[in-house]
Order: sequence, then structure tokens, then C-alpha cells
Amino acid sequence: MARDKNIPLPVTEKQGRGRPRKPDAMTNAQRQAAFRARRKAAGKARHGIGKGA
Repeated sequence: MARDKNIPLPVTEKQGRGRPRKPDAMTNAQRQAAFRARRKAAGKARHGIGKGA
């Protein structure tokens, strides 16, 4: 009796979690390079430890 109660479920494609990416989204490397270019154009000094800091 219990075997007769199996109902086939429709197979659907899983959706990705979270907000979908924009088609023209920048990568993290592109975003960082743009940030550094903006800082350089603004004449801001680097902060950090190392040569030239």
C-alpha cells in the first residue's frame, strides 16, 4: 500500500543563491585597479608598510 503513494515530482533546474550578477559587472581585480587609478589621479598618498609608504 505504501508503495503506491509515490508521486513523481517535476524536475526543475536549481536557481542560484543570492542576487544575480549584472552582465557588465567588474571583477575584483578591475575594481581594485579602478580604485588605485582614482587615488593616483587625486594625488592621495599610499598608506601601509613597505617601500614608498
